[in-house]
Amino acid sequence: DPGVIILYERKRKETDMKNSEIVNGLNGLALLVESEKEFSVKVGYAIAKNLRILKEAYAVYDAEREKIMKDFDDQNEEQRRVTNKKVKELLEINNEDIKIQKISYEDLQECGSMKTKEFAALEFMTKEEE
Repeated sequence: DPGVIILYERKRKETDMKNSEIVNGLNGLALLVESEKEFSVKVGYAIAKNLRILKEAYAVYDAEREKIMKDFDDQNEEQRRVTNKKVKELLEINNEDIKIQKISYEDLQECGSMKTKEFAALEFMTKEEE
């Protein structure tokens, strides 16, 4: 039937990030910067570059979140439920072609001892070993 349109979901690429992943990545990198830990040149560069990339993507998310959250304090319980549902939906939106600067586990080993939370903050930008 020529009138039938088949919709398909595009396969998620490595450069795709949901808004929730952007928020989490940005928060993790911000904590690393605040900790003032010394990183190797390569890891420090990747952190700085990824902070810039994530801040740019976050700005779009945050502007939309602010529109949704407008008047939240004046809303009744049902309106707040709807607002929270919209924010959750916004967090699930996929962003294509977020070009994260990747580092290897070897790069991280050059940074000396690291805490679990530091590894966790860098996980999204660590490339899988083949």
